[in-house]
Amino acid sequence: EPIGAGGYCEVWRATDTVLTRPVAVKLLHPGYAQQGEALARFRAEARHAGALSHENIARVYDYGEADPPHPPFLVMEFVAGPSLAQVLAVGAMDPARTMKIVAQAAAGLQAAHRAGLVHRDIKPGNLLLAPGDVVKITDFGIAHAAGSAPVTSTGAVIGTAGYLAPERVAGSRGSAASDLYALGVIAYECLAGAAPFTGAALEGALCH
Repeated sequence: EPIGAGGYCEVWRATDTVLTRPVAVKLLHPGYAQQGEALARFRAEARHAGALSHENIARVYDYGEADPPHPPFLVMEFVAGPSLAQVLAVGAMDPARTMKIVAQAAAGLQAAHRAGLVHRDIKPGNLLLAPGDVVKITDFGIAHAAGSAPVTSTGAVIGTAGYLAPERVAGSRGSAASDLYALGVIAYECLAGAAPFTGAALEGALCH
């Protein structure tokens, strides 16, 4: 059954018939499979997330590129819970729950950073909450690995505007500090029930 969709992918809940466990299958929309940059980002997500093993990062089990018209696919850990974005849509959270979630996200990011990987799109929608508020970071599609070639157009600023650190808006690829900036914005939003910046998000990031 479909459980999510984004700009260039859709996610389905499925069953691993060999290990008899639920999984999430992320499919690249067929129209993007022939676009080099989109396919490179999809492959990068599989490679980057697949290289990480941490309780606060959604695991990647498999990746494949079937023959057309079947789209490339990514098989991931199924998280039986909402995203933080869905939780925040109801309203602010208390400080204890906020800090529990932020601490886990920070631990997952620390593991990624130690592996030389910067996520570059930390936002509430990419923090999934398993039962017990166990955080699972997902969507490493625009992550940057130290020493790797970029998979996005030269000069393009990608990410979610309201969570971009000023240096990202200015054109930097970003660093571990950029991910932590985004996590700080999330912490504010959890406590206040609203994002810290008003007006145009990019302008807010630059002014800040």
